[in-house]
Order: sequence, then structure tokens, then C-alpha cells
Amino acid sequence: MSEEVTQKSLIICSPYEEPDAHWVYGDETKRRQQGRRPAGYLRWDAQGDSALVRLDAVNRIRERVAEWRSAGGRGDADGPWNHIGGAAADWQRSATLMP
Repeated sequence: MSEEVTQKSLIICSPYEEPDAHWVYGDETKRRQQGRRPAGYLRWDAQGDSALVRLDAVNRIRERVAEWRSAGGRGDADGPWNHIGGAAADWQRSATLMP
């Protein structure tokens, strides 16, 4: 579902939550589209034509992060997320103790 929008700000989603909408640009217009935009970028050629290059690895990471969040955002006690979080917390503590 999409809707025509006349909005001054291009920012439509919170920086603290997963995006739930994005802009789709036409020749002279923009419209708001529900859902997250697939990761990618435009590659331009010498003639001025563009093609979308999808970043499939980024899209897979987004899917896995969404699964992780829906499962409570935590791994098991021996899982890699807790190890990384613990290492980051240790680093933060040591960085604040340094002169």
C-alpha cells in the first residue's frame, strides 16, 4: 500500500526502531511506501542510465537481526551475542578506567 505524500522532511522513521516505511521517487513526485526498502545502490553508466544493485548480504543480516529481536534480543548464555556484548562491556569499563 502506498500513499501520495506532501511532506517537507525526508526523515519518516525513528532512528531507534526498524524502519517501517520508505520513499519511492518518481519523475516529479515522491510517495511513501510501507515496509523497509531493500538494501542497495544505483550504479550509473556513461550514458546516464542507472541500475539498482541489491546488497543481498545486508538484506540477509537485516532478516537475522529481526529474528533475533523478535526472540527477545538475547542469545543463550554461551551464544556469540552474549560473548560480544560481554567483551564490549569489558572494553567500555577498561576505557573509562584509563587515565
